[in-house]
Amino acid sequence: MTSPIDVPDVSCYRRPSREELTLVNRSFDRWNVFGRTNRYVVLVADINGSSRRAVSLASQELADNIGGVKPYLAGLVVGELSRKKFFPTMAGADLFCRLSEARGKYYVEINYEAEKLATYGRDVFGTSVVRASTELKENEIVILINSRHEAVAIGITRYAGDMLRRSQMATITTTIDVGQYLRDEDS
Repeated sequence: MTSPIDVPDVSCYRRPSREELTLVNRSFDRWNVFGRTNRYVVLVADINGSSRRAVSLASQELADNIGGVKPYLAGLVVGELSRKKFFPTMAGADLFCRLSEARGKYYVEINYEAEKLATYGRDVFGTSVVRASTELKENEIVILINSRHEAVAIGITRYAGDMLRRSQMATITTTIDVGQYLRDEDS
């Protein structure tokens, strides 16, 4: 898992290849926002020195005016493509929560105590899981949401199905949290 993309050291933003766009669209479908992101243009940029690519959503006007300019940032970086996987950023998770009317199985609601801990990067215990799909498998990327359906962190499940509610055990590893995102904004 990668860290959030704060200010990626990227090459020039460009339109995604057909394969990249398919992967991004499948990811948007996974987060129940496919169709709600139609007003944005997907841009990708290679992150220098790696095989990772930053995925950004931009307005049509911005995308049309990028041209030969090499912008430092373009649009809102919502995720990262690495190999054949899409990893949302905290900004992307926040946007997905706002756009998604029906939370799918990849959104896990946690209680207030877990929300406070996850905000500081702590893992989530099974007793703190309020709502989670029984269809989740091990090592699934999930967005951790609070009772107000706001994204507070991104995590990876350690167990599948009902095992996520296993008491006295950390069942979701927090990989990116909104606290880190906010702390990094100041620097």
